Amino acid sequence: MRQFSIERSLHILGPVLGKKRGVDVRIGGGQACTDGNTIWLPALPIDDAEAAVLGFGLLFHETNHVRYTDFTVAKGEGLVGALTNALEDIRIDGLGHQEYAGGRREEEHLVEALIRRGEAKSCTKDDHPAKILESYVMWRLEYDVLGIDAAKGMAEQAERIFRETFTTGVQTKLDALMFGVRQCQSTFEVQALAQTIAQMLEEEAHAKEEPNPENQQRKEQQPSGNPSPLRQALDATAEDHASGIGELAQAAINAKGQEAPAVNLPMPCGAASSVPPAVAEGASFSVEVKAATNALRQRLAGLLQAETLCRRYPAVAGKRIDTRRLCRIEAGDARMFVREVVGLKTDTAVQILVDRSGSMGSSRGRGKSGTSRPIEVARASCYATALALKQVSGVIVAAAAFPGNADDEVIMMAQFPERIDRQAGRFAGLEARGGTPMAEAMLWGAAQLLGQCKPRRILLVTTDGAYDEDLGRAMVTKLEAAGIEALGIGIHCDVSHIFARSRQITAIRDLPQAMFALLLEAIVRGGRRDLRVARGCTTTSLRSACPSALDVV
Repeated sequence: MRQFSIERSLHILGPVLGKKRGVDVRIGGGQACTDGNTIWLPALPIDDAEAAVLGFGLLFHETNHVRYTDFTVAKGEGLVGALTNALEDIRIDGLGHQEYAGGRREEEHLVEALIRRGEAKSCTKDDHPAKILESYVMWRLEYDVLGIDAAKGMAEQAERIFRETFTTGVQTKLDALMFGVRQCQSTFEVQALAQTIAQMLEEEAHAKEEPNPENQQRKEQQPSGNPSPLRQALDATAEDHASGIGELAQAAINAKGQEAPAVNLPMPCGAASSVPPAVAEGASFSVEVKAATNALRQRLAGLLQAETLCRRYPAVAGKRIDTRRLCRIEAGDARMFVREVVGLKTDTAVQILVDRSGSMGSSRGRGKSGTSRPIEVARASCYATALALKQVSGVIVAAAAFPGNADDEVIMMAQFPERIDRQAGRFAGLEARGGTPMAEAMLWGAAQLLGQCKPRRILLVTTDGAYDEDLGRAMVTKLEAAGIEALGIGIHCDVSHIFARSRQITAIRDLPQAMFALLLEAIVRGGRRDLRVARGCTTTSLRSACPSALDVV
């Protein structure tokens, strides 16, 4: 069983895998299903390794169908349709193994989990002949064609029951035909192969008068008036057929979603802002916020830029010669070497999340103090912070608000490639509504950060703190384990019960002591962990070069 890691969890990598393979993946529905373009999975525990195995296995199988199956081909009815499904599963998964190197491993884990959980069961002699026949085809091909070692026991059991139910001649002819799936190049050819197999079985069923001792013995053993196993298989109803790998995986993951609903977590999807970026309103909002925070933004940018400077000075010893100073040797200046003080690396991705739940729109705290509503402070603070961070070399920033039009959505205010100042209208029109899916939004933010090629990642959440402490703190712990620093800003409240590093503000004028200080501390101190100073230079010399760098925090 794979060890849990949030950056390798189904919630993070599932949508990425789906997008890479041309399918939209949604985690948070009532049950697993697909329409050929979107795959829905139920809300699942984020730290459940078995749920990840089932989810990835199902995603791999269903995306193979989307990429390789021709849905315009009629699969047929009855046994023909069931054989078409079984053979097509083998064909498309085989193609998936060739394209995706980890595909066989994912299917191996999936089959192991299905057998361990009991969704995949060996057929018995009391099962309907159609189920026995289809189970034999599915598990034999899973093991012999796809090379799934976990299917070996199932294949051997299915073959034993098949031999007890059907004649040796039927098995020989069926083997000769069904392994032809290796040569099938399309869904149409698979359906034609299924029809050929069904035709062979029909001919065998009609061959009752053939003078074959084995057939005669089986006829004598059958109760009078009962149809032969082949005839029963050919005339089977919808309830008599065996379930394929995809159906077994769907049943397993639906059951998994019902085992512990209290810890299940949906994965929100990013939605475009429904707030029209009104030019006039956005421009007025931008001017107002810039005027109120101009000095702070300049100070933040200046301090960070000072910390990142790479300083050089001459020295009498070293490893690199400064050829421009060789002429000074005649004057007695022996400082012909160059030494460097390497500045802090601020390569950082920052994802800002704004809580816009209904409680953020309350007017508590206004009264005589004249403070603004939490949502007003939040949108102005986040816009100002995003503008400031955009000025720092090496720092990329994005902003989003939660919830969207539904609790399973996050509104993307500004994505990483976009210019913040051009999205001012989205921030200006942000109003409070809905619930507080903070853990889900933080999970979505983690997915955005993990997709950025930056050595450090920061998630900044602005909220009024009206959230479950245990769930929020658990998510923060998972993010920190994945290398994501989670910071919290409380509007009119203390959020230290959720975030280990947090600040509290009540108005935009509190930004110097709160948001900028928190981010500066995270970026600078995080950079100091990566600092590599040239030989002969200490951290003390770097601090003396910029003594006020940490005064703000």
